[in-house]
Amino acid sequence: MTVLLTDNLPLLADAPNGIKKLRELILELAVRGKLVPQDPSDEPASELLNRIHAEKQRLLAESKVRKQKELGFVRKV
Repeated sequence: MTVLLTDNLPLLADAPNGIKKLRELILELAVRGKLVPQDPSDEPASELLNRIHAEKQRLLAESKVRKQKELGFVRKV
């Protein structure tokens, strides 16, 4: 896919909305984890979030950080 993309980059750049479409494609590939090889030994995001939460609670208990103000809800106008 990379060769196909790089070989046709001038066509994409000159096409109407080509750059916009290219940006959308790159974003979609990034969200799907297709831009770089995946490492099966990487921990799931849920585990990382749990570790971050535990560390934050520890720092709060030790008074090393202050508790953040709760953010209010955003409502449509």
